[in-house]
Amino acid sequence: APQSAHKTSEEFNPEHWLPPEVGAVRDDQTALPRIAKDPQLTAAIEAQLHKIPTWHDLYPRDARALDFLPPGSVHLVVTSPPYWTLKDYRAHPDQMGAIADYEQFLSELDKVWRACYDALVPGGRLVCVVGDVCLSRRKNNGAHTVVPLHASIQEHCRAIGYANLAPIIWYKIANAVYEANGNGGV
Repeated sequence: APQSAHKTSEEFNPEHWLPPEVGAVRDDQTALPRIAKDPQLTAAIEAQLHKIPTWHDLYPRDARALDFLPPGSVHLVVTSPPYWTLKDYRAHPDQMGAIADYEQFLSELDKVWRACYDALVPGGRLVCVVGDVCLSRRKNNGAHTVVPLHASIQEHCRAIGYANLAPIIWYKIANAVYEANGNGGV
């Protein structure tokens, strides 16, 4: 298992880094909205951010096998899964992006989500940057289809045990060039 020479999260106290003008934070539920609405307070906090010591460990491995990480040792996972059917990946037997069947693709992603769930501390977060999959008429037997990959991932993660928060939706028309005379317009 990888060893880290970094301080543990128990040694980090965010209040030591808050600018004095923020004042005491007794209740996060009321303090955070108050701070977020105050441009001077948010600017003061942003000025402090670069001073906070952080560390990041990157492991270029198959995310379905994270058994080298101690359970409950990760606070944040940020990932973007392979693009199902939208990109040609280099041929490799473990390449999830090359799986043609959607349900099989989701099943392999579930292995990733379970491994991440086991590695996360209680209350840890999984951030998954993913877009829906737009299948063009040319590549889908004449039927334009939007596959809601984000929703499938949310449902599968909920079944694993994650506490889903509201998604942040980026409205991006991914395949307008395929569907409307090549330029996104009519």
